[in-house]
Amino acid sequence: MDINQILATNIRHLRDLKKISQAQLAEELDLSLNAVGRIERGLLSPSLKTIQNICFVCKISASELFDVEFPQNHTIKDRSNRASDLLQINSVLVRMTDKEIRQASKLLQALK
Repeated sequence: MDINQILATNIRHLRDLKKISQAQLAEELDLSLNAVGRIERGLLSPSLKTIQNICFVCKISASELFDVEFPQNHTIKDRSNRASDLLQINSVLVRMTDKEIRQASKLLQALK
């Protein structure tokens, strides 16, 4: 199975687990319905930004998204709150500027 088919299968499975339509996923990812459909059929390779957004929306890691055995081994309830929180925090941090990251780091240090 090629990487596009792995992604297509896993994204479709995640959407089904979340019980959302392609249109809802497209809206959450800021993509067209056509683009989501093509990604789920393995006809369009998602950008790295789209992959990152899929992980954020579905609360999974990129390694899970690319895992060949992912659909058989995953349910939405598998992820602990801590792991989900860390994934969300990471998704916010990767979008920050260097200055914002330094400020966030100071805030975290103050919480210790």
